[in-house]
Amino acid sequence: MNDFLTRYAYVWPGLVGALVTLIVGYIVARIVGGVVTGVLQRTGLERRLAGLVARPGQARPVNAAPVVGRIVFWLIMLFVLVAFFQALSLTCAGRLTHPLAQRGQYHPTGAS
Repeated sequence: MNDFLTRYAYVWPGLVGALVTLIVGYIVARIVGGVVTGVLQRTGLERRLAGLVARPGQARPVNAAPVVGRIVFWLIMLFVLVAFFQALSLTCAGRLTHPLAQRGQYHPTGAS
């Protein structure tokens, strides 16, 4: 039993930290997604977004606020999952962060 504890004692802090990161990140993503949905509905931006995606002559308008809220939720969760995988020292985190880093390094320049 003592051998088991000494062998795996270094794993538990990283695992607990990764789980805390995942849980807190999920809660934050849900809150931010809900806030975005509520703000879009209260400010009338939802109707403008629905007008952009609605087809001419469409009887029922598109409810765009929940869609935008879910997109925001999943964008935040993407970063949370990257942090979760990095906390577990999994190699798949590098595959996720490389495209994100490339997107972040793109800086458009003026036409020359």
